[in-house]
Amino acid sequence: MRTPVYAIIRRADGRFVISDASTGNVLDDAQGYGYTAKHKAEKAAWYTFKGGKGKQDAAKKAATLFWRTHKDFAKAANDCLETWCKEIATGEVSVDEDVTALAEEMGVEGFEPKFLDCLP
Repeated sequence: MRTPVYAIIRRADGRFVISDASTGNVLDDAQGYGYTAKHKAEKAAWYTFKGGKGKQDAAKKAATLFWRTHKDFAKAANDCLETWCKEIATGEVSVDEDVTALAEEMGVEGFEPKFLDCLP
């Protein structure tokens, strides 16, 4: 089992910092303020030290590439979202299911509902 690279430590003032597990040196202290909650420090550590930023960047890059190659589907998806805007807001319509059905209807392969977050 791998040893953790970082540890979440509570400071004397009650705030949390991210420190090196082996040396105890502070790696991140929220620009000197410290994190107000342990889960916020853990989220920052995931984003910074466990590849969270890389995963998000890779997902955004894949979505951008998909939309560039399927411009006609992007326009159709935008039209669908604009048409059903009120129903989507009230929860009457499932966006993921409708756009996935539209993708199948148009013969688009490789569509994932998470790509809608980067829809141009």
